[in-house]
Amino acid sequence: MRVALSIATVIVGAVLASYDPSQLIGVSDPILIAKIEGYMPPICSDLYGDSKHWTDWSNCSAKCGTGQQVRYLTNQGVKNLQSNGCEISIDTQPCTGTTCPQDCIYGDWINNDGKNGGWGACNPATGTQTRARTIKSPAINGGKDCVALWGAATQLQNCPVDCQGTLSDWDKTCDGRTATLSRRFAVAVRDLNGGKACPPSVETKDCDPDCASIPWGDYSPCDPNTGNQTRTRDIAVDGKWLKLQTILKKNNCPTIDVQPCDVNCVVGDWAATAVCDVKTGTKTFKRDVVTPARNCGIKCDSVQDATQLTRTEPCAVSCETSAWGPFVCDPTTGIATSTRQITQPPLN
Repeated sequence: MRVALSIATVIVGAVLASYDPSQLIGVSDPILIAKIEGYMPPICSDLYGDSKHWTDWSNCSAKCGTGQQVRYLTNQGVKNLQSNGCEISIDTQPCTGTTCPQDCIYGDWINNDGKNGGWGACNPATGTQTRARTIKSPAINGGKDCVALWGAATQLQNCPVDCQGTLSDWDKTCDGRTATLSRRFAVAVRDLNGGKACPPSVETKDCDPDCASIPWGDYSPCDPNTGNQTRTRDIAVDGKWLKLQTILKKNNCPTIDVQPCDVNCVVGDWAATAVCDVKTGTKTFKRDVVTPARNCGIKCDSVQDATQLTRTEPCAVSCETSAWGPFVCDPTTGIATSTRQITQPPLN
């Protein structure tokens, strides 16, 4: 075997020659090793190769990574080797201690093209994008895990989303209330996180409406005196009022609309009393017309519509007679008789 030098002294003839044993430690050049070993007798190689001349190897000097182990000549080894002029008493060899702690290492971001840091496409619904990576080398022997060192394997961040949608054509008819044409934007994707903003939902521009487009207001209540109802143009008093008024005048648009309306007959209360007709045994009650019917309203003096103007009720008529006539003697009987006539027979 070949040994490393630690502390050695070589006697050449009568001259004591000392050399640094580190000259041999780690030397790999066979010519240089042969030169150093040339100071010792050839028998030394055999003696050094006998394991009984050495103690066991010491523990590795490094707890992790590369270190060194040492062994020494035993007492028997010292006696046998030194008696033959072999002066090396310590042997060393490289060793590796226990495996060192190794921190976790991530691989590159998946689908990283070098331009966007591995971030995926922006989700237009949420305004976020993600990127992911896998563990290239896990933590061992107490090393730190990837999350503690580098953060989560998957990351999320906000991303700008531009507004998307469709814009309609301009209206075909000018709006008579606002004197504008409109077009509308229907949002398909809402802008997020600073993306291009959506245009207004409704865009307008001025126009001149025709008469039919300018709306009317509601009709007034029906006038019972005339049987008419009226309405006027429904124009808000705002920034468009003057323009719409000008258009109405310029186009000779009517501003008042009068239409007939139905007025129902309205009757008053029945008279409290009536004269009994002795010929018929009835009395007739009357009531007056408060509001006459107009157009197609409910007519007056209609039994079906309960607007009749008269009603009859039976009344009691007592019997009435004329005065008694003169007495006339009947010669046969010798009795005088007086009579009278019924002038009013009783009724009811």
